[in-house]
Amino acid sequence: MIGEMTIESLVAACKELRVDPLHNLSLGSKELFHSNFLAWFAQGYPQDAAEVFADWVEPGDPGPGPTAERERAHLDLVLRLPHLRLIVVENKVWSLPDDTQLEGYAAALRKLAQLAGDVAPILLSLSPPAWDGPASTLGGYSWVYVSYPDLARRLKPAADRLLRASNSEDRFAGELLHRYAAFVERLCRVAGEVSRVSPSEPVWLDDRSRAALKDARVYDGMSKLRARQVLSFVLEQLRSASPAPQVLTPNEAKAAWLPWSNAGWQFLRLGRRVAGLEVNFTNSMPALDGAVALKSGGDKLFWQYQGQQWRLTVATASHRGRGEAIRARRHAYVAKHYGSWFDFTPVIKLLGADRGTPIPVKGGGQFYRFDPDSAYRYAKVDQDGHWLTVSELVELGVYYLHRAASWQE
Repeated sequence: MIGEMTIESLVAACKELRVDPLHNLSLGSKELFHSNFLAWFAQGYPQDAAEVFADWVEPGDPGPGPTAERERAHLDLVLRLPHLRLIVVENKVWSLPDDTQLEGYAAALRKLAQLAGDVAPILLSLSPPAWDGPASTLGGYSWVYVSYPDLARRLKPAADRLLRASNSEDRFAGELLHRYAAFVERLCRVAGEVSRVSPSEPVWLDDRSRAALKDARVYDGMSKLRARQVLSFVLEQLRSASPAPQVLTPNEAKAAWLPWSNAGWQFLRLGRRVAGLEVNFTNSMPALDGAVALKSGGDKLFWQYQGQQWRLTVATASHRGRGEAIRARRHAYVAKHYGSWFDFTPVIKLLGADRGTPIPVKGGGQFYRFDPDSAYRYAKVDQDGHWLTVSELVELGVYYLHRAASWQE
């Protein structure tokens, strides 16, 4: 539950978004809509587009080719605008920024650079990346973060100029730009309300807020955005230690994280081990994950908070499969080597005393399955009107990450 005034603001913002015509047009293609709109603007009004992007791109020669290209070598948008370096835009609206994905574009950027010289990669995102500043070097290229509010602000002068044009086509384009900027601001207002998180409030949104987001058809994406904001509190607490743990790029963490995908994770080194934090969305619910890789290509110890459950999980590099026999071997292996990982005493002590309500632990001597590689047990931490708060999640998340990082194999 968030504050009553914030709930009212969020519900009002969702109502405005729900009736916005461009928002409704965007729902079929989501991120593609925004990339296509910017491509249309650049093709029709390249000089105006250059003035929009001049705040973030150095002067240069964009090289030969069309003004706008979509999905070239999996790049969302490539722009060649007058007197600016070649621009590459990775667009994130409903999915979260992913450093692994940006690193993976290095080869495509090198090919473009052979034609244009300098390349200016831009991450255009509704949700800020987990960087220390406005730019980050990934795959040898400096990616610059541009927020959607900043984009809307820079579009307004172009819209105003076109609205004053003498011909109807330009005036119509100006009206479209004006309405698009207004749509983006409404979207950002909802995002701002959702991501306004304080340590004392519950991690998950209340029923009324969820209903408003679902009515505006933005619940999935906004839930991930809020979860990323909550996870930033965990990361901040970890990095407040002295000495601060080293933040790792996806490429630096790749060897330790195999055979699991490192896409979407934020990595840091805890002691001699690699730890990761992730926002996920499964079974129509957001999930927060923390994990530690025990050895290169080996097992991992996880915690996860989803729905009403605080889960402790082991993911194994061996005994992977979905059949009953392989699952039984996996569960036996987990019980033998990691039985003590499933200790919910810190959860019970933190939550049970204040609430005066027992915290049930599910699983007993057995495990719940998560095929093809994991076994878990869980404590039901949300019950009887009590919900896990951000500060409680931070305390538990940091505790279990440090416990996993110091695990004796």
